[in-house]
Amino acid sequence: MKKVIVFLFGILFLINFTTATNVAYIYEKDFKIDFNILGEFISMGMNVDLIKSSQITGTDFSNYDLIFVGDERFANPMQIPVDDVPSVIINHYHGVEFGLLDGGRISRLIANQPLKVDNGAIDVYTSSCFKQGGVGLSYYYLSNRHKSADMMNVAKTSVGYHTRLGDVIAYSSEEDKCFFGIVESDFWTLAASQMFYDCVDFAIGNIPEEPECIEDSDCADGEICIKGVCEVEEIEGGVHDVMLDDLKITDMNGTLIEGEVPVLFMNESYKILIDVWNLGNYTEDVSFDGEIKLNDEVVDTFSHVSVSDLGPGEERDDKKRKIDFDFEPGYYIISIDAVVAVDDFPANNEVMMVVQVV
Repeated sequence: MKKVIVFLFGILFLINFTTATNVAYIYEKDFKIDFNILGEFISMGMNVDLIKSSQITGTDFSNYDLIFVGDERFANPMQIPVDDVPSVIINHYHGVEFGLLDGGRISRLIANQPLKVDNGAIDVYTSSCFKQGGVGLSYYYLSNRHKSADMMNVAKTSVGYHTRLGDVIAYSSEEDKCFFGIVESDFWTLAASQMFYDCVDFAIGNIPEEPECIEDSDCADGEICIKGVCEVEEIEGGVHDVMLDDLKITDMNGTLIEGEVPVLFMNESYKILIDVWNLGNYTEDVSFDGEIKLNDEVVDTFSHVSVSDLGPGEERDDKKRKIDFDFEPGYYIISIDAVVAVDDFPANNEVMMVVQVV
């Protein structure tokens, strides 16, 4: 039923596309192709060509009106011409390469309720998890501290009643480029489908009116930027909120262990790195609880050195903890929690990573 509704919904928007739009859907692996998004493009009256990443160098992209990049790790991201052809990017692996970030990584948010954007005003998923009792659904966002200066806020994260960690949807003010972090298309609400249409609409040249603001700093004191408009910030009192971000693992020489699932060697030592950031209004003392699990069984616990007197807006980057991986081969989950006396938005206190020990 959802697909029928979305299809009919798309027909209403065909008036925006007076001529057929040619889309280059770029992918790395066949099983990663998102057929829901293919359906969205088709419902908009667009022609779609599937182009494998290995075919990029032999493709004439001047024949295309739009590039779509899905959420997978590409072997050759710099060859994808997202700065030369209007682009819609649903990808959290290559934020710097695609000009979305100035540094760091695209961040992820998981909640135990269906995720929302814009101070809880808009539901983007119909469920909180893939199946009852299963893994929670997530979306991705461009964090405020790493986001490229030309990326313009369209929809902010929302946890609790007031948390604005970064942009779940953002448009480039310099290129015809849209970042769309709501990756789980099987669970899109109609509102999420509408925002995807708007994202495509922007990229192919239907530019919205000049916004009143792009960042909170463009507004007067006591106001925040919501969808390009300065609005009064409604907060009762101050906020306690610390966030963990940018979980990484390196060898003992400091070389980053990369890959969607980093591969570690049994009986070797590694360093686990985290960033901690005070998003709130109070100075905080922060401690850390880390654990390593195999099949839901905790096989090791650890803690990074505590942080005292972390001031509002202050961050501590690349806090390190050495771990000896003297475990049997298998897939392990590393998780770390930030612990404070009071935190109004605990959903951003945990970071997780899956690693393979061989």
